[in-house]
Amino acid sequence: MLCSLFHQRMIAIKFFASFRDIVGRKEMDVEYRHGMTLGELLRDLCSASESLEKACFEDGQLRDYVKFLVNGHNIAFLNGLETVLKDGDVIAVFPPVAGG
Repeated sequence: MLCSLFHQRMIAIKFFASFRDIVGRKEMDVEYRHGMTLGELLRDLCSASESLEKACFEDGQLRDYVKFLVNGHNIAFLNGLETVLKDGDVIAVFPPVAGG
């Protein structure tokens, strides 16, 4: 019981392509608060990185081309930025994809 009191709630964030350059790494583990949404986590991350904020948001709105997956599921099919996170979640962040 005592161990569960001190258990840190952690999620993994994986950055792809240009987002790796922006944050300077391909993956990070982040402690989160109980009941925290993806939007709240993203705002916390962006408050520490102006370049990340510019890449994700325009005029306070999430850019359409930025894609987030939570445990392999596109947030467009979950609750968007209101998706509630839980211990062990894996978030993937993708920039626009082009090609032919």
